[in-house]
Amino acid sequence: RLGGVLKQSAGIAAFWHASQAADAIETSPDQRSILAVRDRTAQVWDLETGRPLTPLFEHAGKILCAAFSSPGDRIVASTDKGEAIVLDLSTARRVCAIQQPSLILKFAWFSPDGKRVVTAGTRAEASQGHARVWDAESGEAVTPMMEFDGVMGHLSYSANGAYILTSSVLPRLNGRTARTKPSS
Repeated sequence: RLGGVLKQSAGIAAFWHASQAADAIETSPDQRSILAVRDRTAQVWDLETGRPLTPLFEHAGKILCAAFSSPGDRIVASTDKGEAIVLDLSTARRVCAIQQPSLILKFAWFSPDGKRVVTAGTRAEASQGHARVWDAESGEAVTPMMEFDGVMGHLSYSANGAYILTSSVLPRLNGRTARTKPSS
């Protein structure tokens, strides 16, 4: 739950009803705002004033993961409908939509430089993880689909952006290069 933040910020508390918890919360890189997600909606809030900084972003699917870019000027949100959306916070407009309709996208993260997004998920009927890197401007694939054994437990970029680290419910850690170009 938003706990202490809700107690201090009445505006945020008005949005996040007391009976419902936020599904995901991410703090901005400058620590001045939060990205709060519940069900099919996401919104960025000012931590000092408790006021929303963006309109309420609504998505067709349930948002499973949302994150800020390193500069804090964009967010990405992934859904159970196989879509990851990159939004520009200064304009409140969609930059691109990444489509993977056969997957439940559990994760979406920006690369450290904010130029790429990695998504990861599973097919509803399978226990195999899939990850892919995308251009954060165009939504075009940058790598081929990477497959992993087991359901994806977590995913992140290395600090230098050269590797994607994944873990699954199987006792194994994978490291894959994040700079591969798809074959033509």
